[in-house]
Amino acid sequence: MIAGPRAKITDFGMSKLATVNPRMTALTLCPGNVLYMSPEALDEAKSYTAKLDMFSFGVITIQMLTRQFPNPTDRFRLLRVPGVNQEVRVLVPDAERRKDHLESIPQTNPLKHIAVISIEKEESKRPSAIELSERLAELKQSSRYTESVRRAQNLSYPHEQQQNQPPSTNDGPTNGTPEEKLMKLGAVVEKQKSEIRVKDEAIEKTEEELDRQTLAIELKEKELHCTEEKLQVSKKLVFELRQNQERMEKCLQEKDNKIADFQKLLSEHKREIPKSTIGIAIEQPQQPPPDTPQATPLKEIREMSWREGKRAPEKMHRGAAAVKGNSVYIAPVNSHIIYHYQYMEGDEKWFCLASSPNKNVGLAMIEGLVTTIGGVRGSSVTRSLLSLTREGKWFEVFQPMPTPRTSPACITSDKTLVVAGGDDLNTVEVMKMSTQQWITVSSLPQQYSLLSGTLCGDTLYLAGGIANDMDDSKTSSKSVLACTLSNLEPPGTLFATVRKAFTRNRDVWREISGLPVAHSTLVSFRSQLLAVGGWDDFTNPTANVYRYDSRVDSWSVVSRMRRERSFCHAAVVSQDTLIVVGGYEGRTMTNTDTTEVLH
Repeated sequence: MIAGPRAKITDFGMSKLATVNPRMTALTLCPGNVLYMSPEALDEAKSYTAKLDMFSFGVITIQMLTRQFPNPTDRFRLLRVPGVNQEVRVLVPDAERRKDHLESIPQTNPLKHIAVISIEKEESKRPSAIELSERLAELKQSSRYTESVRRAQNLSYPHEQQQNQPPSTNDGPTNGTPEEKLMKLGAVVEKQKSEIRVKDEAIEKTEEELDRQTLAIELKEKELHCTEEKLQVSKKLVFELRQNQERMEKCLQEKDNKIADFQKLLSEHKREIPKSTIGIAIEQPQQPPPDTPQATPLKEIREMSWREGKRAPEKMHRGAAAVKGNSVYIAPVNSHIIYHYQYMEGDEKWFCLASSPNKNVGLAMIEGLVTTIGGVRGSSVTRSLLSLTREGKWFEVFQPMPTPRTSPACITSDKTLVVAGGDDLNTVEVMKMSTQQWITVSSLPQQYSLLSGTLCGDTLYLAGGIANDMDDSKTSSKSVLACTLSNLEPPGTLFATVRKAFTRNRDVWREISGLPVAHSTLVSFRSQLLAVGGWDDFTNPTANVYRYDSRVDSWSVVSRMRRERSFCHAAVVSQDTLIVVGGYEGRTMTNTDTTEVLH
């Protein structure tokens, strides 16, 4: 206690000798009251500095401003990992734990900001004792503090104020002794001084308001400048993207011209074949069945190596991917952004396309256009197909699906678009490219979410993802379903129509040998069916790449990535290049932005 009704708080429970060698000095095992202790003091492995007292000072300040005893909420909350039946503990910031008390303090109170920065989780963000003293000293210079002190003195010593008041000027005659006149003159002077002080305070408040408005204008100007810079960068990226698209279209046109010239030359050579050669039996090599993925010899993939690629702009796992030439387009889950990864040997670039109106979409290349399938817009599940035009806008170029769905598996061929599964769906729908006609084909054996699909040869393959059983329980599925594409294509001739009618009620899906892991990504590489990454029954991730051998109906490891990952994106950009992006990486199952290239 010091002079007058004033108290000073001197200790919060932490003490330590400041020796030359700090490692020789032990820390207090229980530094203070739990309600006033900082996060680093509550951890099992305690490590703190003098900033511990700054945290306690912030709690004391909140208690004095609210006149309420500290009552923070729990330090940790349970958070469920999306797509995984697992919860993790997350540390709650102290500003959020004491939210009820902080909201009761007016924003205009200058001590509120000091209290908030004093209870920061990171010690480096808290003010030191010297910085705190300087800020409090600055507050004591303000007119608001002076007025507060004056009111406190008037409330504390009202009898002294009455004794110091001059006598009333209305109690006697206007003319009096010189002493009375002097007292009256002094009262007038004091009144004028009080009026001057009031005017000075009004001027000071006006200047403060002017300073705040000036600062707000400066901040708006900075924001405008940053927006203009971002706009210039976006225009530059759009211009480069259009140039790259024009170059690629020109290359594709040249390629088409060369193919037409080659076909013309080939037809001319065929016409020149002598008639005497007609009827000669030529032994043809035995062709594999159309639904059997055959490949380059196994050792060729084993000899290929993995290297690091250019990192993605953000961390991403599972979603949808589509390929056009050397370009890979990726739509991550829970995101409206469509990323464009342009791969060229020695020159890899990432671009951001115009944000899609929907999120959690399927992705496909239809007639050369990047097209999103289904997804969520606002709170509604859609069935629309939106294509990105050259003007950078999304339009409904193709007919919508019959069924709304999110995150479906989308597989395209020259004639059809196949859409399977979604969130707890087992329906399969097919659109004929030439007529945009949709039909519903044979359903999947179960309801699936997060399906991974690919077309290998004439067979469509789907990896289980998450299966929804009859009792509505969800499990990670290792099953792989196969179906010949011709059984799913819309009928185009009378024979095909009859065949469809005959097989409509038959189960066209067959289950091949299950994968050794779950949450793997299917891809067709060099006419081989591969499964990239995944995790086993004990959620241990793997870096393995598995190959399916239809001759023995089994999976075997043909390569290993540099990192263990699951729920990743896989895309083939050329005959000898496989790209893997993002996913849950390592045993911590955290999102990653890493890219790997098999070449």
